[in-house]
Amino acid sequence: MHNLLFDYYFTRFGILVLLLACSGVAVIYWVLRRRWQGKQKALEQELAECQSMHFQKLHNYFHRIVAHEYGKGLDYILNKSTETLEGLGKEQTALRDKQDGIIVKTHELTQHAMNILYMFAEQPDKLKKELLNIRQLVESVLLELFPYAESQGVTLRPSLDDIEPVILDRDLTVLAIRNLIHNAIKYSERGRVVEIILTSVEDEMRPGKEIVIYVKDRGRGIKNEDKNSVFDLNKRGDGLIETGNGLGLYCARKAARLQGGDVILVSSSSNQGSVFKIILPLALPEEVIQEIKGKHPLRTGSVLRWGFAIVVLLVLAALLIYTLKPPKKVALLSFHGQYVTALGEDGGWLLRQEPELDNCGRFTQFYLGRGKVALLTCHGRYVTAPRRGSGRSDLALWQDSGLGDCGQFEVVELANGQVAFKTCAGMVFTAGDGGWGPGLQWLVVAETKDIRDWEKFTLQPQY
Repeated sequence: MHNLLFDYYFTRFGILVLLLACSGVAVIYWVLRRRWQGKQKALEQELAECQSMHFQKLHNYFHRIVAHEYGKGLDYILNKSTETLEGLGKEQTALRDKQDGIIVKTHELTQHAMNILYMFAEQPDKLKKELLNIRQLVESVLLELFPYAESQGVTLRPSLDDIEPVILDRDLTVLAIRNLIHNAIKYSERGRVVEIILTSVEDEMRPGKEIVIYVKDRGRGIKNEDKNSVFDLNKRGDGLIETGNGLGLYCARKAARLQGGDVILVSSSSNQGSVFKIILPLALPEEVIQEIKGKHPLRTGSVLRWGFAIVVLLVLAALLIYTLKPPKKVALLSFHGQYVTALGEDGGWLLRQEPELDNCGRFTQFYLGRGKVALLTCHGRYVTAPRRGSGRSDLALWQDSGLGDCGQFEVVELANGQVAFKTCAGMVFTAGDGGWGPGLQWLVVAETKDIRDWEKFTLQPQY
């Protein structure tokens, strides 16, 4: 004998306990893993801080030497040389040439020092962006390099459009512009012209505009085999490789790319000069504000973890509801419009029909697999098939305290949502009517193998 109610809840609680145990193991593993990752991250952060502090000390020391000592010395030489050159007469050609050489070399060393300082110092997350007037910035670079161009016998010819103020990093922008103009002056022959063009154009890759600065020189040009590597470290613009130099184009491109731009070699031919262009994003102040407002501070990993936790909680809640949900209850409506009901203790153990639905007309239905069901009455008994004997009353359906083979009925699906029940003896439920004898009046029996109208029942779910 089986207790189906016990089996019903035992199975569900077993599944729930198993899932909770698996979830508990997963949570313990996740907590231990997070703790281990936290300790590992703390150790890595501590190591990184030590390395950063050591690097910062070296960087500050190097910056102080280059920027203050080396830079101040070069500025002093440049200023005094310029003053001396202004005081020399035109007839003192030899002295003027020597002084021009000093100025040229000083400018080159100054540019070299700037490249060294900014080559590895700037990072994308540490950019110091501010509102800049790009035209004034280019003019300030031209004014600074004018003495150098004059000493080289090169004329600077600017053509600068008025562009609305933009958000850029001043030092990186100056570094890119200064390197290209300095290179153009350096590799141009005396008497040549260097053109500097500032404009804004439509961006082909994305909506909006971009700033473009063209720098055209009339120098020796770049060899075809060197065009692909001209932006590499230690590669000079004239195609010659040498150690410790050739930082100009490398630093210019890096400074532009750190801001979302680029430096491109447009064209170059032998003895005709080269054309470079700087591309910078035209980020207006209002666009930057909109971009900041549009960003969400939540990280993807955090969103995924919270989403996973919510899904797990919902699944557990659904499982709990599923576990605690009682078995399905149904009422059997006969062909005569009467409800099958189980008689109480005083009325015996038979099944009969009543015009009204009461509590004992609601049966707990258990699915046993392979199309078979068991019906539990309001008294905690199982409906069972009649015992086969010699008397007609043995055909009546019975209630039994335990579930045997004859308490399992095969459900036959019929039209219009109706069903028939086959017993273990191959008989079907039959609903009697008032015309039967007094002993069988309105009883439910199993007397035939044929399914006729009286053998058709309607299942009504009871919630």
